[in-house]
Amino acid sequence: MNLRLELYRKKEKLKRYLRRRRDGSCTVLLYHRVADTGYDPQQLCVSPENFEKQLKYLKRHYHFINVEEFNHHLNTNKAFPKNALLINFDDGYADNLLNALPILEAKNLQSVFYIATANLNTNHLFWWDELDEIFRNKEAINNQVLIRLLKTYGLSNPEQLYAFLLTALKTAGSLSVRNDLLEKIRQLGTINSDLSPYRCLTYHELKQLAASRSAVIGGHTVHHLSLGHLSRADQEYEIQISLKILEEILQKPVKLFSYPYGERQNYNNDTMSICRSLGLSHGAANYGGYVSPADDLFSFTRFVVRNDNPTVLVQKLKASL
Repeated sequence: MNLRLELYRKKEKLKRYLRRRRDGSCTVLLYHRVADTGYDPQQLCVSPENFEKQLKYLKRHYHFINVEEFNHHLNTNKAFPKNALLINFDDGYADNLLNALPILEAKNLQSVFYIATANLNTNHLFWWDELDEIFRNKEAINNQVLIRLLKTYGLSNPEQLYAFLLTALKTAGSLSVRNDLLEKIRQLGTINSDLSPYRCLTYHELKQLAASRSAVIGGHTVHHLSLGHLSRADQEYEIQISLKILEEILQKPVKLFSYPYGERQNYNNDTMSICRSLGLSHGAANYGGYVSPADDLFSFTRFVVRNDNPTVLVQKLKASL
């Protein structure tokens, strides 16, 4: 009975998948990094080899569109071309220029690169990279600090503490709250590894990226805070200032935006209202599934791509319904 039920569910899922493809939906693929790091707890990296293989396979079986076409279909409620795909990158890592862009250019494909501005032109790490490196260097962990933090948060072991800190940093209600917590975490240990793989774009590299026909630049806040956990005033700052910084660097308007983390709890009606009031073209979310022509331009979904071979990637796309 269970086997029959499972087969039925798989059959229904396949029907829904095929129906959505016929109905003219679009898949927005969300990447973060194209790099071989050997250590990737957040699963943000796709190796250059897999990235090239994914695009090669997808180009044979799907119809890639650019962001202007994507916005047009949502603005007009017009069905997307069959098997439509749009590529996105979030955050602004330097490997987007160094590793991803040459592959995109070679295949004559376009991606939107949404850039968080605080780490541009610096050696600063995103908080998740810093957290991962501190916990990676187990020999350097200060046990007294570890015991104190476990006791403070009512936890039993380092694994629980790591999971707790991931959530707490992600959902911090202000930059000061997140920075205060980061200061406590930094007392746990030191980072000894080479940090260059984590660096973000320099201003010059951002200009290089923006100059390519394969790249369109969008905003992604200043400090990569969860907008849904911020006051409206703080949201306005994070959105407006990030766009202003990008426009000053690039000397051209920036009209696209994506919400950090992007699940439904990480943006709200204020977020979408602010983006609309600024005259932006769209606001990208991130909770899996396909984009239909009737979807909101300021709340459309994206599919996060992992370091998978093309067959596994397509299987995951079909299973995301």
